[in-house]
Amino acid sequence: MLLFVGALDRAHYFKGVSVLLKALAEHLTEDRIKLVIVGDGDMRAEYEAQARALKISDRVKFAGFVVGSVLPALYALAHVVVLPSTDSSEAFGMVLVEAQACGTPVVASDLPGVRSVFEEGVTGMRARAGDAKDLARAIAHILNASDYSTWRARARERAERLYSSEGEVHALQELFIQPNTR
Repeated sequence: MLLFVGALDRAHYFKGVSVLLKALAEHLTEDRIKLVIVGDGDMRAEYEAQARALKISDRVKFAGFVVGSVLPALYALAHVVVLPSTDSSEAFGMVLVEAQACGTPVVASDLPGVRSVFEEGVTGMRARAGDAKDLARAIAHILNASDYSTWRARARERAERLYSSEGEVHALQELFIQPNTR
């Protein structure tokens, strides 16, 4: 299962849902590859119509908003979390951190802020922004990896190391306690 988590409104047009739907329809054509879209907004109906027009509505589930422990469970169930942002309005991509914390590899657009959240070829893959074929290539690379369980383990380890409270404390200690050793 592929997972997208994000707002589906005009203010977040840059999330790249259309590109992801196109990648699924044109390049990731195996029936076994399903997509769950978590989020809602005024563009949801347009994305649902696009999925119907591309004849993939049977492979795409629009889940709307989810609450409580449902989101971490979806992250953990997903094979890949995808953030196909189309421009640099996407400054960081918290969903990528959340996914990795749940042990799920990620695919995201090769944009300045986003690319810093994961390690290319280790915990995730980059794709050219707006390029459905390249997005599909990156997704397929992870889905078909013979060492997929290693990808999951590395994703979780990286998130714990860099984004846990312990990791944050360690980084601050390095910065402030030993400033003259750099």
